[in-house]
Amino acid sequence: MNYWAPKGPSIEYVVADDDVLIHLGGTIDVSCREELKAALYLAMVTARNVTIEADELTFLDVGTVMLLGQTADHLRNRGRALHIVNPRPVVRRLLVTLHRGSLVPDQRCARDVDDSDRPGRPTS
Repeated sequence: MNYWAPKGPSIEYVVADDDVLIHLGGTIDVSCREELKAALYLAMVTARNVTIEADELTFLDVGTVMLLGQTADHLRNRGRALHIVNPRPVVRRLLVTLHRGSLVPDQRCARDVDDSDRPGRPTS
């Protein structure tokens, strides 16, 4: 028998000049919220902008979304930013449902752009 079990939490933190990249993977919920709070706190005191890489994030709970939203509000009030990039559809849907879709900037892949979207291309 095969049983599916969610991948454990992964929180990695990288500083690059004035920016911080926090890579989240697996399941982020109350079991690792203190570790995420610590990473976000360090990001808030050391960086201008915070990017959350969410390509390997499989689940986050409502409390985590609230924490990310509060951090984003705090940074925005100080002229800084927090963005979540490359979220899986389930993560994006949760953010939108909880009115935090603005944390995910519009990201378009090359396959999403047709010729009419490219500058300098003639239109019909």
